[in-house]
Amino acid sequence: MTKKIVQPPTITIRRRPGKHKSFLETGHYVQSVKVRLPVLTVTGARPGPLAVIMAGQHGRELNGVAAIERVFNELDPQALKGTVVFLPVLNPLAVLTRRQDYPVEEFRYRRMGLNMLTPRPAGPDRNYNMDLCWLERPTDDSYVFAVTGAVWQTWLRHADWSVDLHGWSGAFTPLAWSMRPYAGFLRNFGLPWHQLRAPRLNDPDAGMTLTRTYAAGIPHIVAELPPQNIIDPVSMAYGRRGILNSLKFTGMLAGRPELPPLQYELRQGDKDAVIVTGAEGLLIGEIPTGAWARKGQLVARVFSLETFETVWSFTAPFDGLVFSSGRGLWGEDIREQAVVYPRMRVGMLRQVARVIRNRGAK
Repeated sequence: MTKKIVQPPTITIRRRPGKHKSFLETGHYVQSVKVRLPVLTVTGARPGPLAVIMAGQHGRELNGVAAIERVFNELDPQALKGTVVFLPVLNPLAVLTRRQDYPVEEFRYRRMGLNMLTPRPAGPDRNYNMDLCWLERPTDDSYVFAVTGAVWQTWLRHADWSVDLHGWSGAFTPLAWSMRPYAGFLRNFGLPWHQLRAPRLNDPDAGMTLTRTYAAGIPHIVAELPPQNIIDPVSMAYGRRGILNSLKFTGMLAGRPELPPLQYELRQGDKDAVIVTGAEGLLIGEIPTGAWARKGQLVARVFSLETFETVWSFTAPFDGLVFSSGRGLWGEDIREQAVVYPRMRVGMLRQVARVIRNRGAK
């Protein structure tokens, strides 16, 4: 059922080699707006695969948008085999209005309205969270389904492989993930941290690009490039390198992927430990996110702003990766804050399934 990324099938080039800018439009109003998405296409001098690379499904996740802009300007059509279609801003209204979802984002972080009564995946968040709306049969006529339907029919279902760039706020560490059959593709995307996911029947996250592309046999990577709201040079560079590595791995560009010296491979369902505060005060992360913690090592602590003594601490219950630290709150009217209260979720320690050492990597 799944495609292997070995000598992918070629497509017929319908444009002259070069770079092209256009728009994908639905031509009708949905929730008072028309869908109009920028499309950046690079057609290579030789035939080859069709790659679809997307970003901007969520309005606060901007590093992938910037990474695509850089790669599009850098790519030389004469050096490329096949065609790359970049969809850099899948949700332009959300991006321009600084909202995670358009037109409503509050369902994600507040129990309000019907969201209190209707469990996921049928709740209102599915109607506004674009990355839950890649369904074969849309549940309504909302704006996000107009976008996902147009993109799927026009480009994504024809792809030989695809990448979807995000910027999840739940971790400071960039993370790429994919289904286990595409482990080689995922490792060669080249992030220091990646996670493999086992395919599941009746997946509760059905409707994501990851599950829809897997069902269609399209190798697909999701990359989270935090933080949100701003352009971070490090995360943007990870996104740029991941795109170029993917083009090299699939033979669309010459050269070998650039890999880090160490890669930490996580697997969905493996052991984790959620860091929940036990006191009020100022949170101090003693081990940086993305670093290794040994069992019994101090990971984070809270000291009192009255006595300036440590009133709570978290030590690693097992050897693992500090997946996130100091981040727990989310929302348009909420700012990250190191002042914490009891029972706040502020981080996570993850078990590592495998440490990959890449010889000769820089």
